[in-house]
Amino acid sequence: MEFVNRKLISDVESLFNLFNTEVISLINMDETQQKQAMDDFIKSASMSQLEEVCQGLITQEYIDLVLQTEPISHIILLKVNKLVVSYALLTEKNTQNGRRYMYIDIICSRKHSSTGKHMIIAAENLALRRGITFTSLSSVFEAIGFYKKMGYNPIPVEESCGKPNSGKLGDEDILRIF
Repeated sequence: MEFVNRKLISDVESLFNLFNTEVISLINMDETQQKQAMDDFIKSASMSQLEEVCQGLITQEYIDLVLQTEPISHIILLKVNKLVVSYALLTEKNTQNGRRYMYIDIICSRKHSSTGKHMIIAAENLALRRGITFTSLSSVFEAIGFYKKMGYNPIPVEESCGKPNSGKLGDEDILRIF
């Protein structure tokens, strides 16, 4: 006789109630407040986990480069207690014709955590709340299939609204229009 705990199976979505979502938004801060918030984040225990969360696909050097060179506007962290399970670094940008979009500088989740989908949805919802109707990102080769399943369309870097990033990336940008 097989024992099946139906309550456990039916409550799978409630597992996500175990996660704490932390959003650091730098948009409505003056320059001093932004610098302080970034310094606090860089010194935090969360920062020391980011490379591990990316499963070796994104290096700490690249994460540091993005934090130092990109005007990060939002940081989203999904945690269980103090353990970072997934995160996203986002930047609000404008196309050459002035249309706003959300660029996902880095998005990573721990292996087998099944939180990547939820992190993408969180980033898209944040963009929509800000009145932004499309997102863009560059992807490591290994994740392109995931983004396609999430409704993103690969486009050649030369045709993208942003510039190619340096680091361990594929040769395509990924775009999603809501």
